[in-house]
Amino acid sequence: IVTNAVDDSALLVETAGNIQLDRVKVKDSRNNGDGARTGATLDNSSSSIASSVTVNNGIFENNEGDGLRIYSAGVVTITSIAADGNDEGGVIIDNSFAVSDQPVTLSGSQGYNNNGNGPGLQVVSNGFVTISNVIASANAGDGVSIDNRGSASGQGVLVAGTNTFNDNAN
Repeated sequence: IVTNAVDDSALLVETAGNIQLDRVKVKDSRNNGDGARTGATLDNSSSSIASSVTVNNGIFENNEGDGLRIYSAGVVTITSIAADGNDEGGVIIDNSFAVSDQPVTLSGSQGYNNNGNGPGLQVVSNGFVTISNVIASANAGDGVSIDNRGSASGQGVLVAGTNTFNDNAN
């Protein structure tokens, strides 16, 4: 659990290898200086191989910036997450750095609610994107934004399960 962190990143992971978070909670992070603080940033985008990012049962709430940012050159998998009440966006995922099209899969319980100045969930990927069981409500930006137009092989998007998108600004 990371709570009430100040300055720089509350949780910053930069590596060329795989990243996995299990049962991590990042909450109430504030920046004492200029700029907004992101709850957690996971970055393996500089990897020359398709290194993955996996988040299982994560909570990213009430942070001054985005709740969670993921920059990856590989597969991104999130199982059960809550990203609520952040001052900017909930979760921002970009795995378009990959040399080949790499998928993004979000499953389990997905909550992206009441985020202040950004989307609940934003995905930029060249691979196939699957989201399921999403609740994205009362975000100041899009509830969910998915862009995989950069795919060289025409990858698609699947929205499955029970999903709710209410009262988002865009």
